Amino acid sequence: MDETRTLKLMVVLMGALIVASGALVMADRAIPIDMGNAGASGVSPTVTREGHATIVPKGDITVQMEGRNRALLKCGVIKTERSAVEGTAVFESPPPEACTIAIDGRKPYGPVYGGDDLECFPVEDMTECLGGIAAKLKAKVSIESDLGGDFFMGGDYYGALPLYDLRVKPGERWIRVEINDGLVYEYKLYVHPDETVHLHFPAPDGYTAPPASSGEEEVRSDG
Repeated sequence: MDETRTLKLMVVLMGALIVASGALVMADRAIPIDMGNAGASGVSPTVTREGHATIVPKGDITVQMEGRNRALLKCGVIKTERSAVEGTAVFESPPPEACTIAIDGRKPYGPVYGGDDLECFPVEDMTECLGGIAAKLKAKVSIESDLGGDFFMGGDYYGALPLYDLRVKPGERWIRVEINDGLVYEYKLYVHPDETVHLHFPAPDGYTAPPASSGEEEVRSDG
């Protein structure tokens, strides 16, 4: 009796393993080459950085946010929340480092620094701000891929790769490369003020470069 139960259990486990194996194969075919910064198949870009502005924070951070209720300032592990008084929130003597600001629970905007006088407002689920030191010091980003493809940043299309010296605002940026044969890279990139960044997405083992795209392509700049 025990032997029969053991045999049945082994059959069930083998069947489960076969189904799981099949599911893994299907999932592996469906997932992009690179999701986030880890890479579903171990493929991440080579990132080269050259110089960036050294900003010395001075003074309070003032946030104008007419019609909004609360602003959250995050500087490293330190979080400070302020309510708007007559449409303005003031953060006195913030830590001397790059910070982010979020209004009414939305995703944050950054970097912001001590001494910034900002006007912040919601754009869908994001916080956007005008003014501040960092916004005046745009970075340059260049992108290449062994497999070609189309480049997107923040959901906007910038053109076919390679692209060079795109002017972008400092801060965290989600970038996406759609390869001509249907594969996708996604990568979270932090850009410092006045920095030059070069990204090169290598071809994963077993893939060859698709035919080069033809025709004129749109090229954009960020903001």
